[in-house]
Amino acid sequence: MRHLMTSGRHDERGQATAEYALLTGAIDRIRQAGRAAGKNMWMIGDGPSLTKKGFSFLCLTEPVMFLAASLGQLVQRTRENGPASSAPSQPLP
Repeated sequence: MRHLMTSGRHDERGQATAEYALLTGAIDRIRQAGRAAGKNMWMIGDGPSLTKKGFSFLCLTEPVMFLAASLGQLVQRTRENGPASSAPSQPLP
């Protein structure tokens, strides 16, 4: 299933699709109801584009995905430094 916030926005003529219009309308109604109740609506997705739309309560990534990406970067940086120096000739105590 495609994600409606990132695909299906416009048809071949550049017009917003009916399902995208329904989705964005529903999101607007939820935001308004939340504000009326003194609550901030939560959204998940691309931080910069969501803040441009006025969202401030954001989930940018799922914790396990964030950890995996961070560890992958750490491994890459470690490998870029090359192999460790040769082992010491004397065993450790």
